[in-house]
Amino acid sequence: MVVAALLLSSCTSATKPPASTPSPSSGAGRPTSPATDLQIVGSLSAHTDPAGGESSCSYGEFVAGRVRFVSRAMPLSSGGVLRVGMELLPSAGSQPAETPLLPGNRTPVGIEQYPTAASGALLAAWLGTSGAIMVSAVRDVGRSGRYGVISGTVDARLSQSGGAKPLHLTGVWGCVVDPPAN
Repeated sequence: MVVAALLLSSCTSATKPPASTPSPSSGAGRPTSPATDLQIVGSLSAHTDPAGGESSCSYGEFVAGRVRFVSRAMPLSSGGVLRVGMELLPSAGSQPAETPLLPGNRTPVGIEQYPTAASGALLAAWLGTSGAIMVSAVRDVGRSGRYGVISGTVDARLSQSGGAKPLHLTGVWGCVVDPPAN
């Protein structure tokens, strides 16, 4: 349940800051969020809708020195939704999907299933077992009062406890860390 609370509480941090918040990193206001296009295949299948809005990000909110990425809800054909959550270091390069173990015995990549996009009732969770998160671009993440931007790719295998119901997550991800969450 800790994981559910972490994913859901992150979902509210993608709101735009007040217009009076300066943006030294963009000059003309809030930067455009990099594209997110994620696919999940395996025991369940889902993908992000490119027109579905932004993913959310925060810096150091759950794990000091790490960016918390949470995807938009990804509808399942059988009902319910999946959300991808990643805890990543804000530096370019490859990071393992399964280590280190983070608070709550979470891995850096996780997928959670909920009955609806607005529900906090966690139905199932998958943790990273192999693969990698690649951070390809980072700008102003961790710089207080600025907009941060981070993006990359992911190719990870996940499973439920004991290796049940494996999933394969691939695609590109990106987000803006608004000044209050940076």
